[in-house]
Amino acid sequence: CSDLGAIENLLKLYFSILNGFEGKLTVISQRFGILSGIGSLSYTFSNSEQLTDYVCDHLIAFTKTEVHEPTVIHACAQIQLWCTKLSSKRIPQSLIDRIKAIQDKSSGIKTAHYACLNAALNLSNSNQIEDLLPLLFSSAQKSLTATISQAPIITEGLYASNIILKR
Repeated sequence: CSDLGAIENLLKLYFSILNGFEGKLTVISQRFGILSGIGSLSYTFSNSEQLTDYVCDHLIAFTKTEVHEPTVIHACAQIQLWCTKLSSKRIPQSLIDRIKAIQDKSSGIKTAHYACLNAALNLSNSNQIEDLLPLLFSSAQKSLTATISQAPIITEGLYASNIILKR
């Protein structure tokens, strides 16, 4: 679809459903379905910074209020799909702000957000993550002392290390 207006209208509809405009989505599979639909729309065009910002802002807002960890991780996977479309010299500020705020969350949630950052990061925007470096180094260092049974902590550290090395 080459009509970005149509995609934007569909995204608005998806977000209104996700946010309970037509009634609260109480079944996890319903939320996953809406989130997957939002992510799949990233395949419909080659590049739109405006739509990517819109999706990131709304999905990040969703992850702030969602308490079901697998749903947060699935939402982050959809953000990651949209972040791969970024070709500009900036990372969505909502993503950077969210990563600063999740340091007390589980390793799974941090890893999911780090994957989004990894997808958005390139040589022309790596200077934007300077404030995140202490958090990333902390995650990487924590994984060095983890045992093999602590796979989520190790995965978190690997994602953090990859981001550090990319910049």
